[in-house]
Amino acid sequence: MSKRSFNSVTLEDVAREALVSRATVSRVVRGSGGVKQTKVDAVQEAIKKLNYIPNRSARSLVTQKTDLIAVIIPENNHMIFADPFFSASISGVQDALETSDENPVIIFGNKDGDIDHVTHFLELGHVDGAIVLSHHRNMKQLQQFKNSSTPLVFIGRPDIGQDYSWVDIDNYDGGRQAAAYLHNKGAANLAIITGRLDMVAGSERARGFEDYCREHRISYIREIGSFTHQGAIEATRKLLTKKDQFDGLFVCSDLMSTGVLEVCQDKSIKIPDEFLLVSFDNSELSVKAKPQFTSLTNPAYELATHAVQMLRKLINNPQETHQLTLPVELVLRESA
Repeated sequence: MSKRSFNSVTLEDVAREALVSRATVSRVVRGSGGVKQTKVDAVQEAIKKLNYIPNRSARSLVTQKTDLIAVIIPENNHMIFADPFFSASISGVQDALETSDENPVIIFGNKDGDIDHVTHFLELGHVDGAIVLSHHRNMKQLQQFKNSSTPLVFIGRPDIGQDYSWVDIDNYDGGRQAAAYLHNKGAANLAIITGRLDMVAGSERARGFEDYCREHRISYIREIGSFTHQGAIEATRKLLTKKDQFDGLFVCSDLMSTGVLEVCQDKSIKIPDEFLLVSFDNSELSVKAKPQFTSLTNPAYELATHAVQMLRKLINNPQETHQLTLPVELVLRESA
C-alpha cells in the first residue's frame, strides 16, 4: 500500500471515485442524511476502495465535537492498578463506546490524588464529556468539579448536591444486608472494617451496617480502613487484639478482604471456623480467595455502561440531570 493510500486520501479523491460532489461525500461521512441511497452506497464503496480515513480535526471543526470521552480517576496509580473495580469500570466504558466513533481518554490523579491538571485539561475543550470514578469529600476537588463546564457523570453519588448526574449502587442497603446476614447466621457480636469515610461508598456502607446493629441491639466494633490491601492489614491487626469480641466481620471491599485473609493466615486463624466474613464488590478477588468470599455485588462494568449512556444524553442536553441507583445482592460463598 502506498503512503498516499494509507494516510493522504482526501474527500476530493473519494468524490472523484464515487462520481459525486465533495459536499455529498462530506454529508455521508458526517452521517447527516439527505443523500440518496445509491450515492451513499457509491461513497461507501469508494471509501473502502481508497482506504479513506476521515480527518478527526477537520470533522471536529464542523460538528463541534471531539468524539473523545474522558475517564477521570482521581486516585494514585497504586490504588488504580490494585483494585479490580477500576479495571472493570474502564472495560465497561470501552465496550460501551466500541460501536460508536467515540474513544475514551483515561486521566489519573497525581500521586496524591490531586486533579489540578485534570480540570485544566477539561476546560481546554479536549473532550466532549467525562466520567468520574472514585471521588472524595475533598472540598477543593468537589469545587473543581462543580466549576467545570464539561458535562460530567459520576460513578458513585457525589456529595456536591442534587444537580449532577450519577449512577451508583445502594451502598446503605449493602451495609444493612451484611449485618443482617451475619446476625441471622448466628453471629452475636459483629465487627466492621470500613472503607474511607470521606467517600460516599465508605460512609454509606458503614452507616447501613451500624444502623442495623443499633436497631437490633447488636454489639459491634469498628476499624477504619482505606479501601486498600495495606489499610486492611493494619485494621485487622488492631481488630485481632479484640478477637474474643466478635464472631462476624463485615469488610467493605474485596481488596481489603484479601488483607484480612493475609493476616489471618499468618496467625493460623481459620475463616469461617473462628468468625464469619462478608465482603463487598463480588469481584474476581472474591472467587480467587481461599476461602472464597461471601460478597455483596458492586457491578462496576454495568455502572460504567450506564454512565456512558447517561453522558451521551447530557452532552446533547446539558440542562438535564440523570440519576440511577442499582440494587445490591449478596452472593454466598465459603467465608460465611
